[in-house]
Amino acid sequence: ETRLAKAALEPGYAPLAECAWELGGHPVILMDGSLRILALAPEEDYPDDAEWTHMRKYGFASLEGLRSLRESGDFSMLLHHEEPELYDSDAFSNPTVVSSILHNGICVARVSMTGLFGPLTAVDLKIVGLLAAQMEVKVRSDASLRSGVGNSPVYSVLYDLLRGMKLDDRLIADRLGGVLGWEDGAYCALAVPAAATDEISYKYYAGLLEHQLDCFCVHYDGGLAAALHLIGAAQAPEVMAALREFLTENGLSGGVSYLFEDVTALHEHYEQATTALSYGGAAPGLYAFSDFAMRHMMDCFPQDRLRILVHPALPVLREHDRATGSDLYETLRIYLENERSLVKTAKALFIHRNTLLYRLEKLHQLVELDLEDAELRLHLELSFRLMERL
Repeated sequence: ETRLAKAALEPGYAPLAECAWELGGHPVILMDGSLRILALAPEEDYPDDAEWTHMRKYGFASLEGLRSLRESGDFSMLLHHEEPELYDSDAFSNPTVVSSILHNGICVARVSMTGLFGPLTAVDLKIVGLLAAQMEVKVRSDASLRSGVGNSPVYSVLYDLLRGMKLDDRLIADRLGGVLGWEDGAYCALAVPAAATDEISYKYYAGLLEHQLDCFCVHYDGGLAAALHLIGAAQAPEVMAALREFLTENGLSGGVSYLFEDVTALHEHYEQATTALSYGGAAPGLYAFSDFAMRHMMDCFPQDRLRILVHPALPVLREHDRATGSDLYETLRIYLENERSLVKTAKALFIHRNTLLYRLEKLHQLVELDLEDAELRLHLELSFRLMERL
């Protein structure tokens, strides 16, 4: 017990695993709530234990192992048993002692000892119990481990992707593809602010949302974050309508990102969702980043450099309008906004088509602009938006 306590004071989890291996002489595995390896000892391969070989190679339990646990009913037990339990079902390559570590009713870590080299005894159960006690001490000081776990092997993966961590592609495919069935399709990120979701209400709303849509929720940054899975872009209107209805009915505000196909980009798209919330406000409903993307881009320009970024034609046109009472500046803005359609522009300005042609001619006499140039048109459109901030 003293040796394990000293090992627990060392950085990381490897010293604990090594110490337990030295005490018991059986291989030891320390895992987080999503069955990913925190440490194992000894650092050797065992051909007789396929699961150990997979964990040594990839750093997480295999999908086949997860399925075996579910089919045997042992997975549910692993989520709730704090006292060391001996499992000798077919779900394990060898008889294994497991003890789970719970935080707020959620399994945040597991310690296990496998009987690869011979029968497990009462002494081994005692060692695992002491190991779990010291492991719990470390978990209490490991905020990222405590917050990044849930009762599903998917939870930690999505939590780490939300944080922008780089994960092994096999782990992502194993958890999201093998467990959730998200092997292809598109995704979008949802953010619901912390003010609406404490830890209790989070579980309630997450359960409702996961029941209604193909999504997975994480209690992230104090609020609710979700990755929504779509078969393809064509499904987006239907999903957004259902999401908007869910948020409105429950009095929640939510921000949603653009669609994306690479789930490893979840972090960047979650930032889009939170940005949409910052512009949309707190009223219940769905706020899409696509509605605020241009405004956000404008806000990213250095405020002290806006004037030099504006196309020089616009200040000339605005000053001419002030001096003569003409309306060339607004005419050009509406003309570009309507993709240079004479009919739509004249209708928007409530003027005759001939009047519009006259204004455009005056405009070209005052400032020479080649509006056939797509890059110039883009610069002008951005410049109009920047002018609103001057």
